[in-house]
Amino acid sequence: MNVLGQLGSAIQNSLFIQSELKKAHALIQKHDLPVEQVEDDFHQQIILLEQYAGTRIFQQGLARYKVINAMLLIISVIILLAAGIVAAVEYLQPERDLMQVLANAMFDHWVPSITILSVVFVGVIVLAIVRNIYAGRLHTRVLDRAWQAIFHHVDK
Repeated sequence: MNVLGQLGSAIQNSLFIQSELKKAHALIQKHDLPVEQVEDDFHQQIILLEQYAGTRIFQQGLARYKVINAMLLIISVIILLAAGIVAAVEYLQPERDLMQVLANAMFDHWVPSITILSVVFVGVIVLAIVRNIYAGRLHTRVLDRAWQAIFHHVDK
């Protein structure tokens, strides 16, 4: 059920972006603005309109969103690399029994091990939640403020 919900959300987001891109193109054509029409990149189109209007509202929101994405990606890649290295060593040299050595080390140093794992686990969860919040704001509140600034500049 969750997969279908995510698919529906992705489709709805795609349709929203397409309608907003059409809205941007209509604004450019209606007012004959000296702004390039970007066909397939909504974010770039809004950035170009904002540059014309002299604001950076959407750009700042998009930058925050990208920072959170980068942090989440970095943590995920580090975890994936660590797991890959352990799995490779375990596969290539099973006599080293690396998994057993790591498990013994974790139980010998219980508090630091659980603390580190908890911090990483909570960090990934918190970053994912913050990412979803920024993604929601990016296409609602931040975009609305950017449109208001653009319309205000065009109506002058």
